[in-house]
Amino acid sequence: MSDIDISGLDIGAWEAQWDAIMAQSYSGTLTNLLDELASGNFSLDPDQVWRFILALFSDALKNSVFSYIAIIAVAFICSVIGIISPSDSAGGAGAFVCFGMGTAIAAKRLASLFALAVSTISLLCGCMDAIAPVLSIVIAASGGTGTAAAITPLAAFLSGTVASIFKNAVLPVCAAAGVCALLGAAAADEKLEHMFKLLKSFIRWLSGAVFTVYFGILAAWGLSTKASDSVAVKSAKYALDKGVPIVGGAMSGTMDSVLASAGLIKNAAGTAALITIAAAAALPLITIGCSALAARGTAAICGFMGDKRTPNLMERTADVANGLFAAVSAVAVMFMLTVGLAFVSFE
Repeated sequence: MSDIDISGLDIGAWEAQWDAIMAQSYSGTLTNLLDELASGNFSLDPDQVWRFILALFSDALKNSVFSYIAIIAVAFICSVIGIISPSDSAGGAGAFVCFGMGTAIAAKRLASLFALAVSTISLLCGCMDAIAPVLSIVIAASGGTGTAAAITPLAAFLSGTVASIFKNAVLPVCAAAGVCALLGAAAADEKLEHMFKLLKSFIRWLSGAVFTVYFGILAAWGLSTKASDSVAVKSAKYALDKGVPIVGGAMSGTMDSVLASAGLIKNAAGTAALITIAAAAALPLITIGCSALAARGTAAICGFMGDKRTPNLMERTADVANGLFAAVSAVAVMFMLTVGLAFVSFE
């Protein structure tokens, strides 16, 4: 299998995305990865992967905890002010000012997470747009003409429609929920609390609806393309065997070898595509998840300090971060499922 050659593939756009994603974590190029996967020389140490993921998680959790330490300090000051001064005097104003500082810190953190979610979805769309043409070529070469014809339009549908729904609808609703969380915690307004719950429900139902439609389209596409590809290959082999005198049988057998060689390249491209998408989403998802976890921990610590506004604020901050996490992970999972189905749809 060492004679497998992927030099004919146009992977320039994909390689540019790969270099941007893996610049700080992997020294090899995409071309090297594809060569190793196609020739069977690629090896991956699971322990090393877990250590790398744990290191990312540890760093992200530390950064998230440090970003919320100021809120814990502000909550402590609020508690002290409440003890030494009545809430209906200057102490109340001082506590409100301190809470406002904590709210500003939480708002800045949510803004950074929102920007990270938007940029990650854009990056995933760019990766899918770069990967789809390459997958289309290698799948067609391996005999999956139906799958090859459908993979690029499906990728465009995901990037242009499905991802846009999350980017232009779900994420803005998450931002609106964040505003409600900040204002509601400050004013202790039941109306804003109900609005916050409504926005959370909307995020959940919209994401579920998009997933349902997507899985229906994906299932129909997978069944139809697999059947058409199988019929096309069998018809071609039969035509060669019966239609070409004398050498038809030999040519039909050679076709099996050609398809097998192309299948190795297809498998290599599919695996590399999954690695690319996973790598693009891994660090942002870990960062957002650790921020939600740190916010929950901050809420638990601040709950011992008397003022209920800060714990409520941090709980809602964690809920908003969870919504951002769900949006980014949904887009990444849908892209990976699409690549995975194209990867195995033709055998």
